[in-house]
Amino acid sequence: MNVRPLVWKDTQEVALYACGKCGTCHSPRVYFAPPERALRAAKDAAEQCCKPSICQECAVDISRGSTLCSACAASARLLRRKARALHVPASEYASGVLHREREVLVEGRNAPEHVDDLDPDVTWAWGIRPATLPRLSADWLVENLDLAEDCYEGLDVAGLQEDLDAWVDAQNTAGWWEEDPDTIVLVTRSTP
Repeated sequence: MNVRPLVWKDTQEVALYACGKCGTCHSPRVYFAPPERALRAAKDAAEQCCKPSICQECAVDISRGSTLCSACAASARLLRRKARALHVPASEYASGVLHREREVLVEGRNAPEHVDDLDPDVTWAWGIRPATLPRLSADWLVENLDLAEDCYEGLDVAGLQEDLDAWVDAQNTAGWWEEDPDTIVLVTRSTP
């Protein structure tokens, strides 16, 4: 870009650098560096001011201050998650699988028997695990009753909490399935 130095009238020393396109001024005083490095940083900022930002991966235009477009950033996050996860062959995984890109959920089935239900191009999927019911709070329940003030004194809140805990523990079904962020199931299909 066409950077314009703005100088002090009396000393002709450069005080600011202005972007040649939009006129935004960049001061060396905002940089915590020796004067010559701060001046160079201000000049570099003026040169980069109106340059279009492009994604480092796919070269599409992006907003200023970003280095990746949203699609490439999501892909990079997914790659980091996949690198940290435990990779398990489908034949050794006993729960269902979830593949978000394809919105496939093999829920509550044995994964090795049903991996053929997934699209042919799916080679991996996140494992899923049953989510347990949350603990219920007897204190919250009692507080939200619409009773007169003196009625609360005779309530056995501790006994109610024990009963609620026993009821939650006795439930043997999951309310829903959730993604297991630590497990990737490698999908291998049976040969026909």
